[in-house]
Amino acid sequence: MNTFAKQFNLCIYNFKEDVKEYAKKNKLNLEEAGRTLRYLKALEISKKFNYNKIATAHNLNDLISSFFINFIKSNHYINLFNLNPTFNFENIVLIRPLLFIPKQEIVKTLENNNIGYIIDKTNLSSKYLRNYINLNFTNNFINTLLNKTTVLKNYLFLKNTIDFIQNYKNSISNLSNIKHLLNIFFIEFKGITDDFLILESLFFNIKKILLNFYSNLKTLNIKYNNLRLLVNDKNCYKINIIKDWFLIKEEENKKTNKIFILYKSNFSFYLKIDLSEFNENYIEISNLVIKINVVKKIFDLEKFLKENIESLKEKLRDKNYCFGFCFDNIVIRSWKNGDYFIPYGLKGKKQKLKKFFINNKFKEYEKNRTFIFEDEAGIFLVFNYLNNIKRGRELLNNAKFLKILKEKKEINLIEIYITKNLT
Repeated sequence: MNTFAKQFNLCIYNFKEDVKEYAKKNKLNLEEAGRTLRYLKALEISKKFNYNKIATAHNLNDLISSFFINFIKSNHYINLFNLNPTFNFENIVLIRPLLFIPKQEIVKTLENNNIGYIIDKTNLSSKYLRNYINLNFTNNFINTLLNKTTVLKNYLFLKNTIDFIQNYKNSISNLSNIKHLLNIFFIEFKGITDDFLILESLFFNIKKILLNFYSNLKTLNIKYNNLRLLVNDKNCYKINIIKDWFLIKEEENKKTNKIFILYKSNFSFYLKIDLSEFNENYIEISNLVIKINVVKKIFDLEKFLKENIESLKEKLRDKNYCFGFCFDNIVIRSWKNGDYFIPYGLKGKKQKLKKFFINNKFKEYEKNRTFIFEDEAGIFLVFNYLNNIKRGRELLNNAKFLKILKEKKEINLIEIYITKNLT
């Protein structure tokens, strides 16, 4: 192999990985773990030399064996031909130039030209399903039943089949309208009543969405039958897709629109900001931008409120805008159990955020996407972008707040503006 590489001025990279440990850690079988590690190493080398493609040696035997493996294991018929001539892997194109050439033809060409090749001993072990199928069926099938004319016909057939599958996936995916906010994906079907079309579109769109978060979606195994249950069963409103991702079904409205919501349950964020250093701060969380601007320092809070409260209330009509009174350092974070604040109207009494969420009928995915603004005296603003619910804290009946204010003799008035990132 080294001689062959030198002849064509090629570099060979050898590496060792603990495949068993990687498989155990990532809950993969050995074959999947080995394949993922090889791809990741090839990706690393390609980035090092600024390559834009990775070629693999998959051949017709692999395509046929994959068909039967997927026939045995797959939960969706579209995966029967899941070896494509090209596909994207981690922002690079992976190509399979030998995909429609029988392995026997490749070996024969190598031997006729006295080119050496390596045989992986593990390919002779029938304890792996792929090897069992190759050793007992695929190789004999190609040797016995296929000649060059048949291979050419099958090449055209398989290429057209794969093209059809890709076009089908693209077309069926476009049936829905998808919007997202804070990694919540709203998948809406307008005027489509056929459950099969909705089911198919959901399946492909969810895979497409989750590919932005996971590089190896094959191992995540989105269960088609669970999706079917959600779509078809009127009593089923929520299913677990993978890991901590859930899909819920909203009730149909009068326009017969069906809406499904895909979200990650453990969404969280934490940002600490020193307002004494800068007058204006921009923070990005998922696809939202939070702008915090220090308007002025206030030395007589009671007098300021009497003179300005009406104008401040007027500004609150903007659903994306709010203001707050806080000290120099603030934290923006997601909700955690045990949180409480002292909201307007309770005259200094505490309210747990858990109860606040219940009273305002927050849904599960909205709770941990509520913006909690906190300073030395505690939570001063609860801002839920999805519901446009904003609650500030009581100031003049808040003992902890007044104590800190007395010590510092000043407080910041800040403007908070939250908007979608349009880039």
